[in-house]
Amino acid sequence: GLETNIRVAAHHIATLLGQPAGSLLGDLLKGAPQPIFRGGITSGIPADLIRNRPDVRVAERNLAAATANIGVAISQLYPTITLSGSISPTYVKPAGFSGGSLTTWSFGPTLTLPIFDGGRLRANVDIAKSDAKTQYLTWKQTVLEAVEEVENALSAVRRDAQTVEALRAQVKTTQETLELSTASYKDGASSLLDVLDAQRQVSLAQASLAAAIQQMATDYVSLNVAIGGGYNPGAPRTTAPPKAS
Repeated sequence: GLETNIRVAAHHIATLLGQPAGSLLGDLLKGAPQPIFRGGITSGIPADLIRNRPDVRVAERNLAAATANIGVAISQLYPTITLSGSISPTYVKPAGFSGGSLTTWSFGPTLTLPIFDGGRLRANVDIAKSDAKTQYLTWKQTVLEAVEEVENALSAVRRDAQTVEALRAQVKTTQETLELSTASYKDGASSLLDVLDAQRQVSLAQASLAAAIQQMATDYVSLNVAIGGGYNPGAPRTTAPPKAS
């Protein structure tokens, strides 16, 4: 089951990256220790980072387009002047002589006044303004939801860090208890059952610590997704994460 999940995850990642799954499977099947988030979260995340999110960028561009459409609709209310004309290169050339003279040309502007379509054009302006307001509210809601996701992810990572530290202390305590139980058993002061119970407590504490480390790594990935962090396989790797409050 675990091997199947690895391959399914590799296929999904390959689909997202548009790459063959073979190279990813090679990396995933090598085996490595569980990743541990070691960065400090001390200062606030700049608000501009949220603009890297695809949903925020789409909402921002839609708002800009809707705002531009207001100007287009307003411009239709004003008169328009079209310059038109033609020059026909027709020459009269007397027999036996060179050269000639231009005989045909025309030039004149065309003025268009939106007198009869004024009501419809003003309605188009109102429609454009309403659409821009709708896009603004959509953009605002998208940004607020992005901020909420970032705050939730930050809270999760902070809590995970505290949980991991507490479980590390618990593992250390259970290991010390196991050492004392083993020494006591060798001296004949306790039974083998006490040693086995101490070993079980160490195993349970280590399993809880591993699960907490995994959860912290998962929540840290969620934090990077929330702030619009991307994946660039060609970029140099860094050990320090983006700082957050």
